[in-house]
Amino acid sequence: MLTPVNITELRRNLSTYMHRVDHGESFLVTAHGKVVARLLPQDDPAGAAYQRILEVRSQAWVGDVESPLDEEWRADSEHL
Repeated sequence: MLTPVNITELRRNLSTYMHRVDHGESFLVTAHGKVVARLLPQDDPAGAAYQRILEVRSQAWVGDVESPLDEEWRADSEHL
């Protein structure tokens, strides 16, 4: 989501906003109530993919396949 910021506020605190953009935030720059620009982080496809993996990893649970341990499993064509 893009957070609106007035251009005067942006100029007054530019280093703060640039730090926030560097950490992934995005802003709509407004002048007299009208959107005049978007301030977005630089595209980083590898970084974005890594962040997505971390998000999925935090929501997923990977466990062992549940099956009886005494059941023999064979992958030949006669047992498919």
